[in-house]
Amino acid sequence: MSSSTNLPSSGTAARNSGSAETPRTPNGQFLPGRSGNPNGRPRIAQGGPPLFLKEDADSIAEVMVSKAMAGDVSAAKLVMERVHPRLRSAAAPIVVELPPDSGPYPMAEAVLRAALAGMISPDTAAQLVGLASQLVRIAEAEELKARLEALERAVSGKNTKA
Repeated sequence: MSSSTNLPSSGTAARNSGSAETPRTPNGQFLPGRSGNPNGRPRIAQGGPPLFLKEDADSIAEVMVSKAMAGDVSAAKLVMERVHPRLRSAAAPIVVELPPDSGPYPMAEAVLRAALAGMISPDTAAQLVGLASQLVRIAEAEELKARLEALERAVSGKNTKA
């Protein structure tokens, strides 16, 4: 009966041992870099809802509207969300006089003055000052990159001369 200990304990282990299958670890997971579905997800028809929904869309809409009119709150909510979607905030364009060729600090100062004068809202001013702060960080990163590249060129120039 010692030969029975060599038999796989489940059907999955026997199935995974075949050479045509994707290799797996002893606990059944796929090996790193190996997919269980090498061909990928099957493509489906693009371009909207399935055909059976296209044909029945008008009757489905009629049923939902009649249920909403009969007092079904969830149907009414669904219909209203389609008829009147939620409003999304959209900021109006703003005009702030900036000094010519100004950097982030004068820009932030001009935005603060515009907020104090009531020309723009405080939250809009905070967003604009935050953008100025991000500009400073981007400029600092670019400057550090240029300095690092210059140092690397200087070091590699010394190494080639030695």
